[in-house]
Amino acid sequence: MEKYQNEGLNIIAEKYPDIDFSDVDGKNVALVGAICEKLGINIIFANLKVGNHGYYEPRTKTIFVNDNESATRNLFADTSHYIINWNIIS
Repeated sequence: MEKYQNEGLNIIAEKYPDIDFSDVDGKNVALVGAICEKLGINIIFANLKVGNHGYYEPRTKTIFVNDNESATRNLFADTSHYIINWNIIS
């Protein structure tokens, strides 16, 4: 059963069940920065080469996103990818 209105937030919450994300839930947009803050993840916009959307640095728990591309794409797509696909808070 889905707990949140936001489909992407349900995926994240399933991976991190001990964290309450209810204060960042919304019908259309989840606040990526607030989710990252709850998970202890840093976000840095960096001047990366074209085509390099971003990367995750596990040592510092930092997601680097390309400042030369759409901010919406970077914050939602890339950041969500790293949150879902890496075991970030273990």
